[in-house]
Amino acid sequence: MCGRYDMSETPARLGSRYMVDVGSLAFSPSDDVRPTSSNPVMLLREGRRVVELMRWGLIPYWAKDPKAVANSFNARSEDAYFRPMFRGPFRSRRCVVPASAFYEWTHVPGEQRKMKYRIRRADGDLCALAGLFDVWRGGDQEIRSYTILTTSPNEMMAALHDRMPVILGEEEWDEWLAPGTSIDTLRAMCMPCPSTWLLSELASPAPLNADFRF
Repeated sequence: MCGRYDMSETPARLGSRYMVDVGSLAFSPSDDVRPTSSNPVMLLREGRRVVELMRWGLIPYWAKDPKAVANSFNARSEDAYFRPMFRGPFRSRRCVVPASAFYEWTHVPGEQRKMKYRIRRADGDLCALAGLFDVWRGGDQEIRSYTILTTSPNEMMAALHDRMPVILGEEEWDEWLAPGTSIDTLRAMCMPCPSTWLLSELASPAPLNADFRF
């Protein structure tokens, strides 16, 4: 599960890291990105990397009412390729979601509270999270939205949660985004990254009886 993340980079820094022209793209860095907010994602357009803002929480193009769609800020990579909501995006509408870090909460043994952990790249780089996107249109309204793929945890993450986001290596970005990549290759890319890529640090304790539904 990945229900909150940190995206504290500026548009200029993001453009430099992903080697794209961000143009007039404007967004405010945030250390507490939540579902339904608009955030930068990278995708291919006419064979070139671009970064644009999309809503977190995928709305399929075929939805009759976007407000009635169940919360879909995460998708399980193991079955996203055949589930009705995600199979179209998995085949042809993939993106990379940049994150400075992501958060997970874990129970404190013997207590009714959770501790919040911030997980980041050990080398200080951005986490490149594997995502899917779709475009919903109704009348004169258009909603571009995305979801983050999750997978089983690596050894380090298993101590915090039973899921983790799919984190891509830089050498995988273009193949992930390319429209012609096979389903088998894409599924093979949705494995947990090595534990050595990541560091976890205590962010803050959660209050007693905190509600972490999103």
